[in-house]
Amino acid sequence: MIDLKAARQEPDRYREALARRGAAADFDALLAADASWRSHTERAEALR
Repeated sequence: MIDLKAARQEPDRYREALARRGAAADFDALLAADASWRSHTERAEALR
């Protein structure tokens, strides 16, 4: 399991570790999805 907070703070370290396992592309998709989710959550909170 990936700690998203730590991954956001040190993405290169996580990307390198996952690249050794052949999952770096999946990690980039995860970060993109997380950024999108955080953006939508902030917008929803602002609309409340």
